[in-house]
Amino acid sequence: MLFIGLCWEAYEGGIKKDPVTFSYLFVTAGLSFMTLIFFSIICDYYRCQRSTAFLVRPGQNPMMAYVANDLLIFPILQMTGIINFFSIFAHSPFGAFMQGVVATALAVAVTMLFTHIRCIWRT
Repeated sequence: MLFIGLCWEAYEGGIKKDPVTFSYLFVTAGLSFMTLIFFSIICDYYRCQRSTAFLVRPGQNPMMAYVANDLLIFPILQMTGIINFFSIFAHSPFGAFMQGVVATALAVAVTMLFTHIRCIWRT
């Protein structure tokens, strides 16, 4: 799928999410499958469950992981004024990457906490 998406990229003017192109769909599906295969090999073949356990709990509570930043973390950071310190990340691509890493780590931590206390958000 990744190879098909990369080949199709030239025909549609690049990979675009909005409006969606076939190359975007194939590339993201291919990368998702490759990541799934990678973690399946790590967890099942090499038996490294401890090093990947931090991915299991957010996966058991995906709705909480999906909304943790927007409904809990960023409002708390806004009320406390800590959100102003996030502007230091916006000056370089590496800083923006680090902002994403910090936000994702906070979302994973909150989701792990809620999953640990068995507060599961089901649809």
